[in-house]
Amino acid sequence: MENEFIQAVSRSLLRENPEVEARIEHGTELNRKGQAHLILKHQDGSAVSKATVRFRQTGHEFKFGCNGFMYRQFDTERKNEEYERKFKELFNTVVVPFYWDGLEPEPGKERFAKDSPKFFRRPAVDELLEWAESAHLTPKGHPLLWQCNLPSWLTADAGLKLKWERRIRRIAERYGERIPLWDVVNEGLSLWRNDIRELPYRQVEFGFDLAKRYFPESAVLHYNDFNCWEGYNKEYTPLFMLVRHLLRSGRKVDGLGLQFHLMCAAFPDMLKWSEYKLNALNQFRMLDLYAGLGIPINISEITLTAYEMIGPDRFDFQAKMAERLYRLWFSHPALNGIVYWNLVDNTAQLPENPDEPIYNENKAFGGLLNNDAELSEKPVFSVLKHLIRDEWNTSGILEYDTEKGMEYFRGFYGPYHLEIQTDSGCFPAEILLSSSWKNEFEITLPE
Repeated sequence: MENEFIQAVSRSLLRENPEVEARIEHGTELNRKGQAHLILKHQDGSAVSKATVRFRQTGHEFKFGCNGFMYRQFDTERKNEEYERKFKELFNTVVVPFYWDGLEPEPGKERFAKDSPKFFRRPAVDELLEWAESAHLTPKGHPLLWQCNLPSWLTADAGLKLKWERRIRRIAERYGERIPLWDVVNEGLSLWRNDIRELPYRQVEFGFDLAKRYFPESAVLHYNDFNCWEGYNKEYTPLFMLVRHLLRSGRKVDGLGLQFHLMCAAFPDMLKWSEYKLNALNQFRMLDLYAGLGIPINISEITLTAYEMIGPDRFDFQAKMAERLYRLWFSHPALNGIVYWNLVDNTAQLPENPDEPIYNENKAFGGLLNNDAELSEKPVFSVLKHLIRDEWNTSGILEYDTEKGMEYFRGFYGPYHLEIQTDSGCFPAEILLSSSWKNEFEITLPE
């Protein structure tokens, strides 16, 4: 018999609802796909009238990501290689850790270089970034300013603001041109959760002022928080008010990250998730609210619990939650990315008392892969792989004919490889179908 949690989530998230189904179906078609207009020409500039064009999508414009905290962190080469392979199989974006305690465990001894001392879940930045670039993964730095995970040597004294500024300046100098996306301030609505109890006045504004001062104009700066699904009060919802304040005061805020952690908790608390986090209508209501800020939204950190109290079907139920949520998020016009948090089970952050199940993230079994010798796939990995690589992927054949107006194909936004067959031969081409421009592609074929 299903327990109360499964019953509650089935009612609030998984059950078909006409409004939800219509928004997912039509939103996916309208917001995630576009029409490519091909204009084929000969070398002399004359039009190619007929051709057979085979098109195949090779990636996504939408950012599907995960943190890369376990890069080269496993105890066997086989597991490290499997981690890399399965990461690339699913994702095009990787979160690079810039937590202060792991980046600078001793004053002035920053762990940027590849040969830096080992630190669990905190690969050296240069090493992770080098892999990201070779694997064609978009890197995202996280976070620049957060009141948690601070080094033990940092004290709340008169020089604290200068130390924060030095940290952000050093990161910007070294990585401002290489990493395009940044979580500038993390969880500013939870200032009571800090390690030193005393922070710069107006901490959130302080962080964005420093980021604007030291990072290039091209850097995409995000605000990131988990206080985003409860307390709906229209434009008086706290997170909405905070970000609106930042924008109205002239701060450069280019995106909003909404965390979605369903981790281990006391069973009564798990039931509350179905009222707001795991309620499909509430998801759309909150996303519509934040869309009113006029900046892109991303689901920035995801943990979907497979806690043992869910029962023997907990891993299948985790997969069902993931499929429904990813479909919902992918369909919304304001979203431009979804970032899962821990790829592998039992690699999450540990609390001071790892035996306390309420605060031990690993007790949630929230990863996409089992932590066994093969890093075998859980049902949730297979579900997301099907969505990203199969269902949300376009390929086909266009019988190009200018007289009949057959010069278009429609597909999901992203890069495409074309094979263009004419009487003169077969010619390859690459295009990028994007939500950001007209998508008219003039292609001159070789002789």
